[in-house]
Amino acid sequence: MLKSVARNKVDPARGELSDHRFYIKTQKEVKVVKKKAFAIILTLAMVTMLVPITSAANDPYSVRQMVLDETANTGSLRLYYDDRFPVGEYQVSLGNQQCDSKKAGTNEPDDAVITKVDNQLIATGCGTCMATFSKEGVSYSVTITVTAAPISLVMVTGHSLGAGEKGDPAESVVCEAGQAYSTYAKAGDLVVDNASDFVPAALGYGDSKTTVADINAFTSSGDGVQGEDSAFAYYWNQLTGEKIWVLNAARSGTCLQEYWLPSLTDSRNNNFWRAVALFKAAETVLSHEIEAGHYELRHMGIINHSAANSDENLAIDDYTEKYLSMWNGFKSKLQMTINGVDRTVDFLGITPFWQSVNTTALNNAKIVNYYMGTSAAYSDIYITTDIGRQWSIVLSAVSASTSLS
Repeated sequence: MLKSVARNKVDPARGELSDHRFYIKTQKEVKVVKKKAFAIILTLAMVTMLVPITSAANDPYSVRQMVLDETANTGSLRLYYDDRFPVGEYQVSLGNQQCDSKKAGTNEPDDAVITKVDNQLIATGCGTCMATFSKEGVSYSVTITVTAAPISLVMVTGHSLGAGEKGDPAESVVCEAGQAYSTYAKAGDLVVDNASDFVPAALGYGDSKTTVADINAFTSSGDGVQGEDSAFAYYWNQLTGEKIWVLNAARSGTCLQEYWLPSLTDSRNNNFWRAVALFKAAETVLSHEIEAGHYELRHMGIINHSAANSDENLAIDDYTEKYLSMWNGFKSKLQMTINGVDRTVDFLGITPFWQSVNTTALNNAKIVNYYMGTSAAYSDIYITTDIGRQWSIVLSAVSASTSLS
């Protein structure tokens, strides 16, 4: 992953951004911005900076594209694990299935490679399945091949804007079923000892696997979380072709120096350790899924909503030391071994907090964060988006007007 060179630069001498292209000056201007459009633009900017654009979803000969030979009356269909394929007007009968994957955490083979539910096929195992697709008196013998799905694990941390304390879940971006998973552990309820209660026993289709509430919330219209989670997941999936599991350990009213340092271990202020516990619980589930043959891990990362009000008084050196302590702590603690290879979080995406919409002046915390996100010296740290500073003004506009037009 390469850093973008076309990002806003910080001029520490002036304490300002040298490029103000994205700045919205008045609430009147904000009111012409649709809420969904804003969330989508913010998240699209975020994801394009964080991930390489090599999407399998854009390949017409790739996954979820059935190819039929009308001469030989045969066909092929490639799916990833937990993909859904609508059969449309075809009548489908499933034949012989050869399953190569196991139920997560066991040595038992999956029950089926393909399961037909209503008018769609669901990849519930990896291997091959022979199927007959029939329409208008013509039948095709189709070989369905299911392989392990690429997946990334990302956790949202920081203060209320990350936690989604504001907003309407009915406005959340809806992800395609089987492409994104949600674990929304509101950090006020999350503690170190109950982190495993927030994650499912396994991912993928099946009521027995998704006993934890809302694991598929991203895929249900009007039921998504209130923060950026579902929009981030949607664009990550669209731009990379990877499935994504988004954890949310952010907590309203928290700041770096009082809640997110590894040195803070008391039960009230240990948000860093709560987040670590949640991520580790998810890692355990995901490692079982990978060992079962269902997924292949691509990326692990952190999205951090930073520079809260209580951090604004810190000196540049002090804030830098504390912020790197958090990031290095995450890299040290969030490790897992996959097929003999040690992995850890490979990127930190910073979304700076902007309290005032009437000035572009930067305090020390924001200066440090912008420098980290744009400097080659911090190759694994990114500014997720510059227009994150408009988030609070959009929320103000939303509360002042029942509709944006």
